[in-house]
Amino acid sequence: MVAPDGLWVLTSDMRATTHLVGTRHMDEPANEFAHRTLSQPRWAPDASALGFLVSNGGTSWVEVADARTGAIVYSSDPETYEFAWGPDSQSLHFGSRVVRLPE
Repeated sequence: MVAPDGLWVLTSDMRATTHLVGTRHMDEPANEFAHRTLSQPRWAPDASALGFLVSNGGTSWVEVADARTGAIVYSSDPETYEFAWGPDSQSLHFGSRVVRLPE
């Protein structure tokens, strides 16, 4: 679930939640990347990772977080606005370009 403070993972019975990724909202951002909004979360087919779109008001890019730890394991180049998971859960498709995630 996307919320103003980041991405949350909810159990199916809604009894447990985990704050997976924060947005780092600040009153006066130290730089252009300090204020972020998150959208379009998509699970990897094997549910090992969560990809999502990040925007800072000037550009957007894709980040991928490890589903267990919330650690960011991949960030795309700026000016990236769409992505799709490959069936192997280790690759992201950006139009015709395919990126293999680190293992």
